[in-house]
Amino acid sequence: MASFVCRLKERRLAAGLTQEELADRVGVRRETIGRLEAGRYNPSLRLAWDIARAVEAPIEDIFLLDERRSDMDQVREYHFVRREDLAHAAAGEAVRELPFGRIEETRRGPRFYFTNRFRSPETMLDFARAHPHLALCNERGEECDPETVAGEVRGMKIGFSGAGSRTGSAQGVSYSDLSEWER
Repeated sequence: MASFVCRLKERRLAAGLTQEELADRVGVRRETIGRLEAGRYNPSLRLAWDIARAVEAPIEDIFLLDERRSDMDQVREYHFVRREDLAHAAAGEAVRELPFGRIEETRRGPRFYFTNRFRSPETMLDFARAHPHLALCNERGEECDPETVAGEVRGMKIGFSGAGSRTGSAQGVSYSDLSEWER
């Protein structure tokens, strides 16, 4: 989700409204308005629209996309690619990939999300050793050392991301058919 800069407080005060009055006009609790003004809550499009109408200001003057990268933009992903496809992957071309997982940099520190096939750094290392014709790559298509990636992931908080990675070429295979990766 994108980060927002919220200028609601100045627009609300310019309209001569208290938090309670604005909350009543748009059908939310006063606490919601307080959380919006403190930047701790991203409104739905409907709520943003209702607030803009209530304070008589353009929506884009109240809620602005933060110029800094959002938490979800700060993601590093790893996937396996056939070595013969490395040049294509590095050139940004869509290639078949088998996702390993992703690291998300959050305010609370990095978290690693494994895909269903790889439940730990050790299973990834075992897979890499058993499949030398595959290379472990990052989201830019650059080859990465599996031992280095495993070392980076060890000790991080972990989660499971489901069937595939969030971004990449979107050409990854399902985990039920790994036969094409055998060679």
